[in-house]
Amino acid sequence: MQTAGNLHVGFKWIGAEIDARGSKELRFGAEESYGFLAGDHVRDKDAAVASLLTAEMTAKLKAEGKTLCQRLDELFRQFGCHSEGQLNIQMPGEKGMDDMRALMSRVRQTPPKMLGGLKVVKGSRLSRQP
Repeated sequence: MQTAGNLHVGFKWIGAEIDARGSKELRFGAEESYGFLAGDHVRDKDAAVASLLTAEMTAKLKAEGKTLCQRLDELFRQFGCHSEGQLNIQMPGEKGMDDMRALMSRVRQTPPKMLGGLKVVKGSRLSRQP
């Protein structure tokens, strides 16, 4: 199984990957807005696919005598807990745009060696998006 990386943000780009590779090749697609795709049934980021997957998983677990919370606890014990957050920094106006360009230029010229206290072991080429 292959992973497609360095895609532009947006489900239209994931949809383009589906078209390029064929729908049988897509297992799962997600983006930073917490939208999910599984297969090529629904190509937008509403909760339709996530809701269907959750309902399917709930039914399977119920048949096994388990709940979603019990399964989540099992996953936490097996893999540990995961937490994430998002930080939005406002950079308004022309000065903000200049500051963003300078910041991105510095990151491209000198990519970080550590993130969140962890060593970066493989970098992605930081490129400009249209």
